[in-house]
Amino acid sequence: MASFAAADYALPAAATPPGIAAIQRLLMWAVGASGAIVFIEPSPYELVTLASVIFFFATGLRMRPVFISLLILLFLLNIGYTICSVYLMDKPEIVNWILTSWYMAITSLFFAMVLSEDTASRLEFLRRGLIFGALIASLAAIAGYFRLVPGGYEMFTLYSRARGTFKDPNVLGAYLILPALFLLQTVVTQSFWKSFRSAIALGIVSLAVLLAFSRASWGQLVVCSAFMLALMYLIAPSQKQRTHRNGGDRGCDLRGLASRRPFVIRFRQWHFPGTRQPESELRHRPLWTLRAPCARFPDGTRTPVGNRAAPIHQILS
Repeated sequence: MASFAAADYALPAAATPPGIAAIQRLLMWAVGASGAIVFIEPSPYELVTLASVIFFFATGLRMRPVFISLLILLFLLNIGYTICSVYLMDKPEIVNWILTSWYMAITSLFFAMVLSEDTASRLEFLRRGLIFGALIASLAAIAGYFRLVPGGYEMFTLYSRARGTFKDPNVLGAYLILPALFLLQTVVTQSFWKSFRSAIALGIVSLAVLLAFSRASWGQLVVCSAFMLALMYLIAPSQKQRTHRNGGDRGCDLRGLASRRPFVIRFRQWHFPGTRQPESELRHRPLWTLRAPCARFPDGTRTPVGNRAAPIHQILS
């Protein structure tokens, strides 16, 4: 999914020497991986991001006109924060909050500029770094919660909840959502062995989310996963890829419902120019149908995926 977006929206990039490009991609990986360690200050993420900003600007990162509006909005927002906090600047926590807000604005603009060039490669390295960091944080949380390392329970838990390399269990849970979605995407779309490895990593990350005992993180993981899978099916460029993501032929009756990608919902198609069937032929069909791996119909016949779609009430009857 990320590769499609990168191919469609990447801006023309200036020629970059291969060695410089390799260092830039490695920095993207380091930024993603270092975001998992935040229980020390300054965190590795802040240091790596600062080094990345300096290196990218030194090697030709360009400010394009398309980013001017983002720059103006971020500047006005933080100017407003600063003006409103002038009479509270004697409090260290307020000063730290204002500086953090300016820092986040700078990094937001930086990542927008960086990912506008060589988008596919840089985004892929950033994704890999996020997954690596998520595994480090998840393993620390699991090891601490189950007392697998001496002193790990006191270091990696808080209020009997896993926090890993974060200061708060809720922050750990929220951080792990995006890497978990990346892993789920790999499980669904890649070959068997890549899917198998990603499934193991997804299990580790999911266990860490569970041990954080953050209800918001639980809900986000379930809802976001379902939403992402639905979007992946809807935007698949070909019917073959949709069938692959749907799971293909995985048994008869409804036994395939326990498999990795058991079913999809197909909505009724209305008559528009270029469609094969007129609306009159579809008028009396159910609004939506369930395509199962192998469906049994009331007349006793069976059909594999791809030949026939049955209404949900017939499949489940």
